[in-house]
Amino acid sequence: MIDLNMLSPQAITPELTSKLRRLADDLDRIAAGMAPSAAELSRAPLLVDWCLALGLSGLSLTGFVAGHPLLGRKQIITSPVWTLDPDLRWARTLSRFYRLGIPAGGAIPKDDEAVVRGQPIRGALS
Repeated sequence: MIDLNMLSPQAITPELTSKLRRLADDLDRIAAGMAPSAAELSRAPLLVDWCLALGLSGLSLTGFVAGHPLLGRKQIITSPVWTLDPDLRWARTLSRFYRLGIPAGGAIPKDDEAVVRGQPIRGALS
């Protein structure tokens, strides 16, 4: 059974609206061609042995994180992904930026595609 409480008006908190505003501001910058700065990414958690995961809330990343402000170092599933760097160096999720390290099984760039866990990712990243 699916818990629909997360859709109730009581689930709309100042923390959620603030998180959404930060996401929207970052997406506006990225859409204007301003990728996250090196300084910004240096503060972002590092995700390694990662892959895309489809869940009820959409596409997320799963992998081993280091430097997460709340979770420290451990295996995680991120909040939904909103944008991925075409070169797979970073991702912006609902909550934050992540630096992307080596993906699960390694990434093999081949022209305009990367292979992650044997599944090609084409076109959508460019």
